[in-house]
Amino acid sequence: MTRTMGIAVATFALAAASASTASAQTAMREGTMERRGQIGAPLNAFEIQVDSGYNQAFGPSVPATEGTGRTSLGGAGLGAGLGLHYRANPYSSVGINGSYNMQNLARGAELRGATAGIDGVFHASPYSRLDPWVSVGAGYRMLWDQPSGPNNDMFVHGFQLAKAKIGVDIRVSESVALAPTVGGDLSMFLWRNPEGRVSTQTIDTPRLNAFVFAGIAGRFDAGGQRARPVTIMGRR
Repeated sequence: MTRTMGIAVATFALAAASASTASAQTAMREGTMERRGQIGAPLNAFEIQVDSGYNQAFGPSVPATEGTGRTSLGGAGLGAGLGLHYRANPYSSVGINGSYNMQNLARGAELRGATAGIDGVFHASPYSRLDPWVSVGAGYRMLWDQPSGPNNDMFVHGFQLAKAKIGVDIRVSESVALAPTVGGDLSMFLWRNPEGRVSTQTIDTPRLNAFVFAGIAGRFDAGGQRARPVTIMGRR
């Protein structure tokens, strides 16, 4: 019986090896060979990006202007973002994005912020289940300072000079990915609009401020194709 089982196992192994060899030879004759352990990547697809997490501002307060007080950047808070990209190829996408963040300050005061801009995302390993990426861009940053009490809200705004974010996509499927992510930007507030005043005030001595973000991002692709990784082989 042992001899019979040994013969059966050997026969099965030989058949499996033959099938694998035949499959590889067929792929090589066709000029391509798919890599194992990889997944299709979006191509010519529209991509929705969302994120949420911790938000923190650093740097000096926005200077006072024409009878108005300085505007503090506040402390830690929560933020959320939304973007719409076009992924022309598996390795890169470009699009528009926006974010919103909020902090509750002392004595009932509130601080709210928002950004709008453009960025590009560059993927290091789009066909893998784990895909590191980096995004870079620029935009516009706005801040609403709402102290306690009536008629003293302040709106300051300026340019988001440069922003960058890094993360690692965990590919749930060919069209869905989740990623831990961290990022930051350098911004400069140039104008102020106090509540109840029509005119915009120019900030004479603008200063550079930094904002950082850490959280979870999601990426959802729709339409287009899902490109497969292949290795070009010589025809026989």
